[in-house]
Amino acid sequence: MRKKKIILRSLIVAILAIAGCTTSMFTWVALDTNDSAGEAEEFLHLLRERKTAEAYHDTTTAHFRALQTPQEFDKMMELLGLPLTYRLDVWRDRTLELDNRSRIRGTLIDLGGQDVKFTVDVVREQGDWKINAFVDDDRANVGPGAWFKQIPLREDLNLLTGKTMKVFRESIEAGDMSAFYNAMSDSFTIGITLERLQIKFRSYMDANYDLTGIEDLEPTYQELPVFEDIGLGIDEEDFTTIEDVMILRGYYPLKPKPVPFKLSYVYEHPEWKLFQFDISEPTITELSPQDCILWLQTQENKDPAQCFDIELNRTQRGIITDSR
Repeated sequence: MRKKKIILRSLIVAILAIAGCTTSMFTWVALDTNDSAGEAEEFLHLLRERKTAEAYHDTTTAHFRALQTPQEFDKMMELLGLPLTYRLDVWRDRTLELDNRSRIRGTLIDLGGQDVKFTVDVVREQGDWKINAFVDDDRANVGPGAWFKQIPLREDLNLLTGKTMKVFRESIEAGDMSAFYNAMSDSFTIGITLERLQIKFRSYMDANYDLTGIEDLEPTYQELPVFEDIGLGIDEEDFTTIEDVMILRGYYPLKPKPVPFKLSYVYEHPEWKLFQFDISEPTITELSPQDCILWLQTQENKDPAQCFDIELNRTQRGIITDSR
């Protein structure tokens, strides 16, 4: 009986000691990260107040500003939709200030319809705590700057597809797909050789289509850009999945016929690189009747018969009317 009491007392003492150490540890974490957390709060507060210039110039490290321009920072903040609504994780989940670095975790509320976890990487620079990175989990390892997985702004999508079409046009005109191949993502070039690409577009080159100025036209997107996971490979041991591929479908309103496209991009920091593509020869047939009518509005010849069989359409509408 006496031995049991001794064991019980020992357990109680051990539990109290552990509890005391845990409380001390939590207190230490709270105090240790107080300064860096304050700087993170100031940075986020400025963003909540839409003061992006102050947040960028006054609270970030030189490394942050060297790798992301003010314009790039502003665009990223526009994608996030200022003012930010966020909450920081409780202090016990912070990373201790070791080697002049601390990481503060939090959540952006209702970003694109969902909550997104983020990390503010705070480092000591010339004695002061500064923001070195503000990233979501998908961009956690890309380095200094503010980086989140988001569909680019419309103007940047146009620049992206325009750059692709410019290199494509120049390659077709030169009869050599080398420049286009070299502009592709690593994920693409691993799966196809330059020779195969050259063969694929030989008929396109031989047709001598006039693509002059296509990259300067504003594309029409037939649906909203989306992220998809793309599987590659046939055998199970060779199968791999490329995550978060950005898919763009639409057409360029070239004259006399539009050029439909499906372009897929993967993110290779700090830019989007072409991953897969389907650039059709100039044609109307791949457009839906609705898209074809929109395209006709930009043309001199606005005859709807180019888009669909008018008599058949009238007959079908008559059938629908008679059935009511």
